[in-house]
Amino acid sequence: MEEIDSNYSLVHYNQSLVGIHGRTTSPNLIIKAISVALLIATIIVGTVGNSLVIASITMFKRLRSPFNVLIGGLCVSDFTTCTFMTSLTIIAYVTDGNLFGYHDNSPRGNWLCKLYGCVFLQSGGASIFCMTAIAINRYLTVCRKNNNALRLTVKNNVMVATACHLTAVVFSILPLFNFSNYKYSYNERICLIDRTGLGFYYLICLSIATGLLPLLVIGYCYAHLWFKVYQSRRQVHSIATSNQRMSSKEIAITKTVFSVFLSYIMFISPYQFVVTFVLSREPPFGLAVLFFANSAVNPIIYGVCNPQLREAYRKLLSRNLCVRDHRRQIVSSIVNADPSGSTYPTDVENRTFLPPPALPHVSI
Repeated sequence: MEEIDSNYSLVHYNQSLVGIHGRTTSPNLIIKAISVALLIATIIVGTVGNSLVIASITMFKRLRSPFNVLIGGLCVSDFTTCTFMTSLTIIAYVTDGNLFGYHDNSPRGNWLCKLYGCVFLQSGGASIFCMTAIAINRYLTVCRKNNNALRLTVKNNVMVATACHLTAVVFSILPLFNFSNYKYSYNERICLIDRTGLGFYYLICLSIATGLLPLLVIGYCYAHLWFKVYQSRRQVHSIATSNQRMSSKEIAITKTVFSVFLSYIMFISPYQFVVTFVLSREPPFGLAVLFFANSAVNPIIYGVCNPQLREAYRKLLSRNLCVRDHRRQIVSSIVNADPSGSTYPTDVENRTFLPPPALPHVSI
């Protein structure tokens, strides 16, 4: 009897180290420290960058174009990934899965795992749907500009961006209806769809709906866009009408969205490929780090490739610094006042403060 108990304990211990999907032992401190540092950098850069893009599109009227509305929709999903998703991933990584009840199977951990999985699928699905809408928008704007029936207005694109997020919500809540569930993945330190039973077939359908089909649509649109760019460059020195040539602004916008698409291929596609097709093991944590880093790279691409957004970044930051300096001057005048109370500035004595200095015109 003691031999059976010892064998059971040994098997249970080995399962706790290996797991049903090939779990390995915990990484050493150096790898863990590097991973956490990369994720913290993703939170800082992604939160600041996506906030600047959203604020720029909201505050500057000239940036409220139909195309930028879709960019704003993409930044909303990236902002969610950088703040909520990446923060919980760091906690789960440091606590060895205790946040999601991996060891004690607590109700709180299971509930949090389901919430994490829903938000993970929603933000990822909204990102790829918004990228597809952006590609279709550029295709219609550049390649079908003579079709008057296509009205790409700000209002219409707001509805399109909203539809992208709502469609991703539908895909994210379907696993909660008994046929599948969200399960903690030890290698990735995140909660994903359980790849056993019906969950496997749902994962295949999800990969087609949020992976294969959008990528085919995006590839078709960008193939025509690049052919149009090639034609436009050949017609620069030839006799061609303005409708036959692309403006430099259209070419720059096309390069920007294509750069965003390339970053998606580099950072997210390896992770999606392993999750969908390599069923013998779970994706390593390094691919999950790349997945989260993509949401911090996009705002950098916007700032580098789009001069208007770059100028909006600068003006937003300078405005905040100017207001902060003015507040610091007011506090300094109060602190450095005469203790007797007789030489307080008039504005402080009457409990009124001077308005902040006039800022330069910020319309771009």
